[in-house]
Order: sequence, then structure tokens, then C-alpha cells
Amino acid sequence: MPHEPMTAPSIGTDEERSAANMHGIAAMIASMFCFNTNDMLIKLASEDLPTGQIVFLRGLVATGLLALLAWRQGALRAVPEVGRKPFAWRAVSDALGTLVFLTALFQMSLATATAILQSLPIFLTIVSAVFLKETVRWRRWAAVLVGFGGVLMIIQPGGEGFNVYSLLAVASLGLIIVRDLSTRYIPKTVHTLTISVVGSFAVMVSGGVMSLFETWRPVSPGDALLLGGAALFLIGGYVSIVAAMRSGELSTVAPFRYAIILFALTYSYIFWGEIPNAVAMVGIFLVVASGIYVFHREGRAKRRG
Repeated sequence: MPHEPMTAPSIGTDEERSAANMHGIAAMIASMFCFNTNDMLIKLASEDLPTGQIVFLRGLVATGLLALLAWRQGALRAVPEVGRKPFAWRAVSDALGTLVFLTALFQMSLATATAILQSLPIFLTIVSAVFLKETVRWRRWAAVLVGFGGVLMIIQPGGEGFNVYSLLAVASLGLIIVRDLSTRYIPKTVHTLTISVVGSFAVMVSGGVMSLFETWRPVSPGDALLLGGAALFLIGGYVSIVAAMRSGELSTVAPFRYAIILFALTYSYIFWGEIPNAVAMVGIFLVVASGIYVFHREGRAKRRG
């Protein structure tokens, strides 16, 4: 699951701004490719292994490599900050959100689960207005309603493909929102890699706890390759999303997160022969369009501010 954006630095001339935006866009697309490839690989592994075992074993590799990377960059010096409440809230919500989402992902189409997850900016707008008292004007509310309608078209309550896993995918959004809001209260002096290591460790531990209630299965060489590859792509996603958010303007770079839906549609067709029906495709379009509009309006609001 993609992690929260960071504030981009100020950019100088038009030429520098254009170059930074192009770099940010390329990094954003790369991060979405990495994150979705991770999802695809562990979904393939789920055909042989239970959820908790997958999350724990992938976490062993990912957390170890992230910790090594953080140590080399001096990002582990802020370890005392880990004991603060924002870190705890973020770690717990990240772990639970990952488990809930993956439980849904392993039982439904990759394209559908991914599209539902991309409605996150829409629901963040609602939470920001209701709980954080941020000003949201009518145009953004209209985009939120359109996006919510898109989500309903994707999950199609009462339809043939609707089941409890569709609701789990939507429920995971609530936990991801808690994760992202908790991140806002972590001191900005804390390195992004420190946050990533703690989050990855929490997810790994939650997978280990879940695996205690499952029957562990032998890991074949093929499954080991899938899990190892997933861990590497997950780290690639972390590194790329940081590069994306540190380059260019957020309102320009952020909408390219929706490239992940193209990757998900491609993987769903290649590996499982799945194509969303016409109603779901319209819903996906509405979610993407409304999300891009929300990013656009937020960008304008920040420039005015």
C-alpha cells in the first residue's frame, strides 16, 4: 500500500520547476509500479500460503533491508521518538490496515481492490473537513460525491460479485486514514526511513501474530522468490515515493499515483484473466477523475494560502 506524501521543496525558475516536475512524475509512476508489483507477487503467493505467513516472511526481508538502508543514512538516530503516541497510532493502524487490505486482496480482483484503495484522497477530504475543520468548498464536495459514487459502482452492492471482501477493502481505507493523519503529528525532524522501518516492523509483527492462528505451510522455491521479490519491490516503492514527493509540485506529481490502476488492470488480465465489468470501469474512471480534481483544488488552495 502506497504511503503518505511529503511536502515538496520550493522550486526556482520555470526550467527548474519543469525538470523537477518531470523527475517527480517519473518517480511517482515508478513507485506505483513497485507497490502494485508487490501486491501482484504476494497475491500469487497467497495461492499456496496463508496471509499471516506471507506478511511475516515478506516483512523479515523488507524490514531488515529498510533498517540497513536507514542505518547507512543515519536515520536510526531518532529511535527515541518511536515511543511517542503518534508513532504508536501510526504503527498499529498501518499494521491492521495492511492485514485487512491483504485479506481482501487475496479474495478479490487485484484491479478492483487497487481501484478502491485509490479513493483514499476522497475520504481524506471528508475526514479533513469533519475532524480537522479544514475548509472544503462546494467544488471539492462535489468531487467527493462523484468519487463516492464511483466506489459504489466498483463494489456494486447487491451485485453478483459483491461480498464481504469488498467491504474489507473499503474498511482498510479507514485504517490507512488513521495512519496518514498520525504521520502529521510525528516531528518533521524524524527521517522518513525511520517511519518506514517502524511501520514495516509493525506490519511484520502483526503478520507473525496472525500466523499463530493459521497452519504454516512449506515454502517452495517459487514462493520464496515471490516473497523476496515482493519485499524488494516494496522497498523500491518506499524509496521512489519519497523521491517523488521531494521533487516537483505536489499538485502536479500526486495525480500520477493513479498510474497504479493501469498496472493493476494489466496484471489482473495477464495473471488471472480478469477484466472489471463496464459498470466497474465507469466507477474506476469516476474515482480517478474526482481524485485528480481534489488534488487540483488542494493545489490551488495552497497557492492562494
